[in-house]
Amino acid sequence: MVDIPDNICDEAFDSTEIKRGTVIRIFSQFPDGSQRYKYFIAISRNVHIDPVIFVITTSNIDFYLKFPKFNNDAISIAAKTIPFFPKDTVVDCRQIHQFSREILKQRFRENLLQFTGHMPKEFLDRIDQVIRQSKLIPKNQKKLILGENF
Repeated sequence: MVDIPDNICDEAFDSTEIKRGTVIRIFSQFPDGSQRYKYFIAISRNVHIDPVIFVITTSNIDFYLKFPKFNNDAISIAAKTIPFFPKDTVVDCRQIHQFSREILKQRFRENLLQFTGHMPKEFLDRIDQVIRQSKLIPKNQKKLILGENF
C-alpha cells in the first residue's frame, strides 16, 4: 500500500463533494469480529452541516424476506439496477448513521472510505417518501433529512 501524505488525501477528499445521494463505501469492523465494506447513502438535506446523515444498505436481504412488516421502512434495489449494487440490495431507512466530516476524512486518509457513486433521483425520492411516512424514525431526524416542513 502506498503511503500518501495526509494533506494530499485531505485535498482529494475536499475536492470530492459530498452531495445528497452520494454513496460511500466504508470498511467496518462488526461486533462479531467480522470485517467488510458497508455502503452508505448521504441523505442530509444540507450536507454542509455536521454531522452528515446517511442510511445504510445491505445485500443480506434474508431478514427482509422473513419479516416483511419491516419492508415499509426499506427500499429494495434489484441486482445491477445501479452499477455499484451488483446484488439485490435493501436500503434500510430505519438505520440512520451520522458521521462528522472529520471522521469521514480520517477514514478516507486511512483508505477505509471510498466514494462509489451517486444515487439516481428516483431512488432518493423513494427514500424521502419512506422516511416521511415512517413511524419509526424520530421527528428530529426527519427534519434533518427532509427539511423543516416535512
